[in-house]
Amino acid sequence: MTKLVELELEHWSHDDLLSCMASSNRAQVYDIIHNPKSKFKGANGPVLAVVKLQTAWRRHKAHTAYSQLKFLMKKATVI
Repeated sequence: MTKLVELELEHWSHDDLLSCMASSNRAQVYDIIHNPKSKFKGANGPVLAVVKLQTAWRRHKAHTAYSQLKFLMKKATVI
């Protein structure tokens, strides 16, 4: 069993975190972590869900605006 203290990682993956657990609980915790329904449960769940949606939408809008800017800059250099 690997200890997280021995791992010199800044960001641990789910597999790294699960490697510290007993094998009998690992499958159960893995299912809970990867279940989308359980991510936004609790009193603060709806707020977290809205923040996640807003983040995705703003990222999409920024990406499309950046793509359009790159396209226009390319066209401007042709002129």
